[in-house]
Amino acid sequence: MALFNAPVLGIPTCISSGAAHVCSLAESSFGQWRALAAYHALVEPHQVDIDIDVVDMQVPSAAPLDVSPVIYRRVGATRLEFAGPSVSGWADAAAGAARIRVGPELLAATESFRYLVLEAAVLFLLTGPNRFPVHASAIVKDGDALLLAGPSGVGKSTLAWLATGAGWEVLSDDIAYVQRDPRWRVWAGGSARSYFAAGAERHIPALAGHAPQLRANGEAKRSLGRTLPMPPVTERAAVCLLERGTEPRVAPVSEAEALALLLAAPEPGFDVFPDAAAALLRPLAARAVRLTLGPDPAAAIPLVEEIRTSFFS
Repeated sequence: MALFNAPVLGIPTCISSGAAHVCSLAESSFGQWRALAAYHALVEPHQVDIDIDVVDMQVPSAAPLDVSPVIYRRVGATRLEFAGPSVSGWADAAAGAARIRVGPELLAATESFRYLVLEAAVLFLLTGPNRFPVHASAIVKDGDALLLAGPSGVGKSTLAWLATGAGWEVLSDDIAYVQRDPRWRVWAGGSARSYFAAGAERHIPALAGHAPQLRANGEAKRSLGRTLPMPPVTERAAVCLLERGTEPRVAPVSEAEALALLLAAPEPGFDVFPDAAAALLRPLAARAVRLTLGPDPAAAIPLVEEIRTSFFS
């Protein structure tokens, strides 16, 4: 039996499987979180347990898996069921456990298995009203975090990566998690990779030679690995609402408008926590600005520094 253990998002997470490849993929997705164990005050006492069994699901060889080989069924606020030609099982957040069976053909489709089964089960158990997802990149410097929120394709990941040249660290590429109890905090996203849409290579030379890869969600993106900041959490955060324009500039935004924008498109499945979401996101909305990006996103980095100073100095 192969085992993986790490305090992902501050919650001890144990993944077990008879297939070593399952835990190898867990290591590549979440292994950097193991370093958080040294920060005892940030690790919660309860553990979640995930068992993934690889068995012959008797999938007909003439019937290849379709683009979305996993179908999810939400049962109340705490249970998620997995179904498909090569998967069956459940994850129950109230019980802190998941039991899933997958066929070897789905495990062999590495990125589909990782994204649609492994990471989906882990993040379902760990998140909820006390680890609420915000669709944003996040950068941090000396404990001061800026969440870069905006629609897909606006340049969140590119701006976050470019900010590392000015001494920032990437806390989250696409989703950050807001904690309510016992203290209000913003956690890094679960994975330590950044994904970039077509065109980002014009601004990030490190992407040269990295071919776009089709992700399990159907998007073709280039990616770069990065180091997770330690500790990957902060209690000081503000939000920049990104938009495209002809030149970089900063404009004020009211708390009510910022909160409405942050609540407008919750991550799938998290619309079951509307009251908790408003309370969790209000501290972010109280520290919000609009940040317009021009044709060269690097030109906005000095404004990022000014925003940090205005909120945290």
